[in-house]
Amino acid sequence: IECGHCGAVCPVDAVVQKKAAVAPNLTVGERPAVSPDVLMQLLRERQSVRSYRQEPIAREVLERIINAGRYAPTGSNSQRVHYVVMTSADEISALGKEIMEFNAKFFKQLEKKPFELLMSVIIGRRKIQELLNYRPGILHAQKRIEEGEDPLLHHAPALLLVHAEDWDGSPAFNCAAAIYHCSLMAHVLGVGVCFNGWVENS
Repeated sequence: IECGHCGAVCPVDAVVQKKAAVAPNLTVGERPAVSPDVLMQLLRERQSVRSYRQEPIAREVLERIINAGRYAPTGSNSQRVHYVVMTSADEISALGKEIMEFNAKFFKQLEKKPFELLMSVIIGRRKIQELLNYRPGILHAQKRIEEGEDPLLHHAPALLLVHAEDWDGSPAFNCAAAIYHCSLMAHVLGVGVCFNGWVENS
């Protein structure tokens, strides 16, 4: 009952919950705010972008993007989703190199049968086979990074990391819902985005 759902939907504010974090009703105008056609157009417009202008993104824009994530649903309304924003080109580049180095070492270890068998027990044989299919691409990407390219983060001017405690209810879902909200707001604000699974997996 501490999730706050009953207090959020009560039309006469008859339910008061001190522990629940319930935002005030900020709806302006009719509900829903957009038509199905407009919403569908927005969903169809959003796309992954891998070519970025080397221009800094204003702090106010980043804050609006993160604020959109705050309105995403979370398990039991825990709202335990956290955000890390990186805007330093050097730090983003260093993180990208570390991720690729980790993956290169990991795939190198997979060539050893004992390690492959161990990982098959931990994450499953099917997942191992899926990872092995990525191995040529990872090794090629590592070579491109050594040549000064950025096939992983594409020289993005900002990086948004979304994370949650693993003991919380539905942490993966909570983060996924939040980051998708963020991506829609980013699109509306004219900021291109791309979800990056290699950052998460590493």
